[in-house]
Amino acid sequence: MNTSPFFNNPFVGTFKFRMDGYGIQMCNQKTLEFLEIPNSTDLRLDSFFASLHQFECSYPVSAKRKRWRVLSFRFRMEKANKKVGLSSGARYFEAQGFAEGVLFDITEQYSQMMELQRVNTELDNFIYHASHDLRSPLTSIMGWSIWG
Repeated sequence: MNTSPFFNNPFVGTFKFRMDGYGIQMCNQKTLEFLEIPNSTDLRLDSFFASLHQFECSYPVSAKRKRWRVLSFRFRMEKANKKVGLSSGARYFEAQGFAEGVLFDITEQYSQMMELQRVNTELDNFIYHASHDLRSPLTSIMGWSIWG
């Protein structure tokens, strides 16, 4: 939709949308790839989300909440039976009535975080069981040393 160097970044999705109606004025190819939507001139920001409710929870769209300047959030979506994590940030330019945002794929970081949590849980369980397994013999040894 746009040919500026910033918008043609091959690693980051970028988009610009109007606050009145949420029509996307421009976005790069990476945004379209992340969201698996066809290249079209009639895109709306709220169409990226599974439901209007999810969109309204992510972006402050009501009139009383339009005073935000910078917004950042993470969300997950399912693409081709695979869960994908995305992170988005947007800045609202109130005087001009539009917002610009970026979109990052954080699927790998999310997977690594889940693996790290799993390993931490296993380590906690190991320490718990090891300390309990050693308590009885240590108590016995300490008891013998008192009588001995």
